[in-house]
Amino acid sequence: GTFNALADSVGDAHRTLAEIAESVSSASGEQSVTQLINGITKILPVDYAYFGELVPDDPSRIRTVCFFADGEETQGFEYDLAGSPCAKGRKSGV
Repeated sequence: GTFNALADSVGDAHRTLAEIAESVSSASGEQSVTQLINGITKILPVDYAYFGELVPDDPSRIRTVCFFADGEETQGFEYDLAGSPCAKGRKSGV
């Protein structure tokens, strides 16, 4: 029943996380970030996933390091931090 379905789901998630950890452990630098974000798109039911950083010359903007759309790596982008969901967790002056 429900318990077996939940146990199967947890088992599947554990196997997927183990696969991601294994692939990331052999990568380095930006390659490991790309593999991690790609893995996240396979675990979570999302259409888009990215890893971003503050733009060094303009910390009011975010630049994607890697961006996946519909399971494929695609060209990144920049956006204003103000008004974005990312701004909510950021303390002023940081």
